[in-house]
Amino acid sequence: MELQKWIDKGYEIIVDFGPKVLAAIAIWIIGSLIIKSLIKGIRKAMNNRNYDESLKKFLLNLTAWVLKIVLIIVVLGTVGVETTSFAAILAAAGLAIGLALQGSLGNFAGGVDSVRRVGHAKFRNSDLDTFCTNAALLLYVCDRVHSVFGRHRRYV
Repeated sequence: MELQKWIDKGYEIIVDFGPKVLAAIAIWIIGSLIIKSLIKGIRKAMNNRNYDESLKKFLLNLTAWVLKIVLIIVVLGTVGVETTSFAAILAAAGLAIGLALQGSLGNFAGGVDSVRRVGHAKFRNSDLDTFCTNAALLLYVCDRVHSVFGRHRRYV
């Protein structure tokens, strides 16, 4: 008799959640295919406009991740998970990151615009790698100098 209760309970769960899970799987598969085709179209448009390779890779990755996060939220909503809290968390995180990095994001946007306007003839990936390596080295040296002299500031 106990086994029959478990079988009935399992059947109820399958009837209740089965269609939701199947719909979520279908949405995931169709959404993934749509995201791939969108990224492919954006890549083709960027190739036609001669975007810089570094900028193109960054923008494609950013777009793909944003679309995947939206897809995950849609799939969770289909299964029955409340997604309003996820949307609020994402909005708060975006606002916090934007406010924390507002100066850096402005400089980054200016750099992206410069690279986009100048084109790929002036800048290459190796130039960007060299610039980033030199900038990282400069920041490291400044950090070391600050930590050495900052410790003894009151004595100098």
